[in-house]
Amino acid sequence: MPPMTEIVISPIKPGADLSDLSVLSAPNAMLRTRPGCTAVRQARQIEDPDKLFLFIDWDEAAPRKTFPQWTAEYQENGNDDSTKEKGKKGVLDAAPVVEVVHIYLPADLSETAQKDVLDLVGKTKHVVTTHPGSASEPAYGFALDPVEYQGGQARVLVCLAGWESMEARTAFAGSEAAQKGIATMKSLPGIMGQEIVHVLWKTG
Repeated sequence: MPPMTEIVISPIKPGADLSDLSVLSAPNAMLRTRPGCTAVRQARQIEDPDKLFLFIDWDEAAPRKTFPQWTAEYQENGNDDSTKEKGKKGVLDAAPVVEVVHIYLPADLSETAQKDVLDLVGKTKHVVTTHPGSASEPAYGFALDPVEYQGGQARVLVCLAGWESMEARTAFAGSEAAQKGIATMKSLPGIMGQEIVHVLWKTG
């Protein structure tokens, strides 16, 4: 995974026909000409098809916030080495379905506490990667800046998990492994809430 992934969540104009996302090839190609941009990918949210997700990979933080009104955050990825060790491709290169998880923690969470959280995620991610239907190693990291959440500010942990299908994800949800993952999430310091959506994968 790249050092930074910009996640842009954009509403789609009502009535717009984006059933074929290849119409975005030209603007995506333009984005890829920007200094530091290494890849652009897009996907529609499964739960709300009127939302389009763009995942823009950067090799540096300088060109931040391509679309400020829609950008959720930049993500620092925490699993570059583990992807190689497991021999699996990264989640944005391998998974037909990507689960996008936002976990909201106190905005004043210290850098030391953030590192502890990332270490905990790294030690428990096997509950996902070893489950049938897992398509890739996960990616995870903290947004570089606090975000608005429920009328205040929060530090958000972003986790991306890859699945072979929504059926595989549903099967995982009812498993003992999923309960262990939920218990780990609830143990995070000062957790304020979470949001989970899924996207059907397309590469731009």
